[in-house]
Amino acid sequence: MDVTALTLPEIAARWRSLRRLYPVYARMSRELNLSACEVMEYPVDRADPELLKEAEAWFATADRRSQVFQLRQAVQAVRTSEETLHALCARHLNKPVKLPRDTDKLHFLLTQYFACTTPMLTDWDVDFQVVSAVMQNLLGNVTGTRPDWLTPLNETLSDLFMCGSLRDLREMRILERGRELKRSAGDRFYESAALVEFTRYNFLARRGFIRLLRSDLQAAESGLAALQVNGVMHVDASAMSRSKSEPIAALTEICRRWRAPLRGEYYDGFDEVIVLRDVVEQAAWSEPPRAQSLRANK
Repeated sequence: MDVTALTLPEIAARWRSLRRLYPVYARMSRELNLSACEVMEYPVDRADPELLKEAEAWFATADRRSQVFQLRQAVQAVRTSEETLHALCARHLNKPVKLPRDTDKLHFLLTQYFACTTPMLTDWDVDFQVVSAVMQNLLGNVTGTRPDWLTPLNETLSDLFMCGSLRDLREMRILERGRELKRSAGDRFYESAALVEFTRYNFLARRGFIRLLRSDLQAAESGLAALQVNGVMHVDASAMSRSKSEPIAALTEICRRWRAPLRGEYYDGFDEVIVLRDVVEQAAWSEPPRAQSLRANK
């Protein structure tokens, strides 16, 4: 953007936009080892185009260096408002050249914006028309129905609703199928109707993943508690590349960590939860409760 050609009202509008975004970017810059933007730290906006140019360059550097999970962490950490999420979405939508990581960021931001503006919707309420109406002030008026080439997304969601555990999710390749379609979309990803449908898909896929994650963690936690009641303090966790006599407390801590906000890529590493549930269930079946109690009393 050639800021030197902007009028004073346009410069003022740009400052307001950057001020709104700066808390998220400042938080993200800590993870990037990027120094704070001195111009933005100064509390008064100035009409000098060169200072605005300096600020814009700092934001561009943060965009270029950051990954989607770092943006997600920053958005969650500062508890962004609907207004800030709107500005973040608009910034990434309006980039003249979009790299693959920009696609991932926009995918996340649109979903976060939709979730922020529609907290009370049930899964069954989230159809193409509903998402279109909510996203209209970002994407414009999207008419019609879901593009035919995105029908596989709906099929993937149907399979997701049938999953009862994270193991089902993995074996049915739910997440991979969505990623593959997004990668194959190319420039079609940025068509308004496609952005609506991908937002719908990602919103429901994220909800489904969290539902299955919580279900598996609940099963593991209940199993660990039952083992402790029966006097078992250690289990064979070698399947998790841990000890054959792993303390129950250590496995309980894994559950606690997974219930905290995720710090890496959103869906990364969940095989640990699948194997953890297997380990707990195997331990529950390996020894009758009476034998466990007798052993604990020795």
